[in-house]
Amino acid sequence: GDEVGLCESCHAIDGPACQVGMTCDNDQDPGRCHRYCCTNEDCGSNGECIAYSFAPTGVGVCLTR
Repeated sequence: GDEVGLCESCHAIDGPACQVGMTCDNDQDPGRCHRYCCTNEDCGSNGECIAYSFAPTGVGVCLTR
């Protein structure tokens, strides 16, 4: 498909969609793809796993510290 990668521009409704394991941070205006995570360790040494309101409980997205 037309999936885009980490930090690339996305749109949850009109596309392009993010690659598997990622989510688009906005469903109205172009957003950015973020990787899902469960703990800070999933995000590498410069990342932090932040709670994400559209994800199931216990799942967050990685953001750079």
